[in-house]
Amino acid sequence: MLVKIQVSHAILPKQMKILPLLLFLSFLWPINSSIAQEGLWVESVVASQTTMVPFIQANGTLVPIWKADLAGTHGGRIAKIYGSPGDTLASGSVAWVFDDGDFALSLKASEKALAVVKLQWEELKAGAREEEIERLSALKRQAEAFLSQIQNERKRVEKLFVQEVIPSAQREDIGFKEQMAESQLAATRSALKAAKAGPTQHQLAVVAAQVEQAKAALNQAKKLLDDCVVKTPRQCKIVSRIRDEGEIVSPAEPVLKLVAINPIKVRFYVSDSDIQKINFGQSLWVKVTATGESIQATLSAIIPQCDEVNRRVPCEALLQNLYEKIIPGQPAEISIPLPFKTGIAVPSTAIIDTTKGRAVFVVENGHVRLFPITELAKQENISLIEGIPPNCRVISRGAMGLQDGAAVNDSRK
Repeated sequence: MLVKIQVSHAILPKQMKILPLLLFLSFLWPINSSIAQEGLWVESVVASQTTMVPFIQANGTLVPIWKADLAGTHGGRIAKIYGSPGDTLASGSVAWVFDDGDFALSLKASEKALAVVKLQWEELKAGAREEEIERLSALKRQAEAFLSQIQNERKRVEKLFVQEVIPSAQREDIGFKEQMAESQLAATRSALKAAKAGPTQHQLAVVAAQVEQAKAALNQAKKLLDDCVVKTPRQCKIVSRIRDEGEIVSPAEPVLKLVAINPIKVRFYVSDSDIQKINFGQSLWVKVTATGESIQATLSAIIPQCDEVNRRVPCEALLQNLYEKIIPGQPAEISIPLPFKTGIAVPSTAIIDTTKGRAVFVVENGHVRLFPITELAKQENISLIEGIPPNCRVISRGAMGLQDGAAVNDSRK
């Protein structure tokens, strides 16, 4: 018999508002009781003891081992560039050449200047020739004879001046001529003496310095001419032409953008909690995302700088790129193997998170028991854990929502 009761919502207590929900739950209770008695359907696997190589996984980017914007040491007009983007240049090969006309002329001028000062140096070292000494000796005799003549004339003028036959001006004129003759004789004697004695150390030093200066100028001219040919410092590939043939560039202005990609580097980041687990020089694996190929590499750098925000440390590894098919900028997946660890292998789906940490359910006599665990390593879908006995059965599917001690039906039992 159904009884209809009409109650005003204005006077209905708050507790009475949940009455429909309680009635619905009481209807479901027999169903839940039957399920609890029969047990929830789950899947389990046998957890066996095993040894696993754990890996540190990271994502990285491939970068060139070397890159440069190549420039010449001096400027000029680019006569020819040897290569186009994508071409490989061997170490020491010609990258481009400048127009060398002006530099060749400068070299010739420097060579002639050096020849002149070398000739002066040789003449100075050899000393005065016999012909020069004879010439200076003749000049000395002429100067002595001229002075003797002037002195005799001066005696005659003095007598005439005493006799008041000539004016004083004539007497002064002959005195001046005598002084000039004496100076000329002194200069001639000095030149003859120097010619016979040879060059002084000071004269030799001055000319020797001029020779060295001319040699330096010649070497500089040669270098400028040689630098008209710009060569690559190592084997590399051309990325792009920054300037082209016929253009005039300034000193140190780049002409070609170059990279070296064999070997090639991969740059990645490791968390600060894992950085102590890896070592410089150890092997690792790099999977190039574009090709799916895994290549062995060597850890070449652990950069001593930790990001203050995400707590990651930059690292680099070297790998061979013999055919230069791996291109800088491509993404890669890095796997760094760690020392072997032994534990219990379970599917990763068996691990659940609880308020007290990670745990798994172990099946015992048709019921489940919750075991706290520690995850030691993980490879793909398998986790290596400790905290449960070996060869027990753990819930691999259906663990979510289970309670400790709940009855279960194992579909794989």
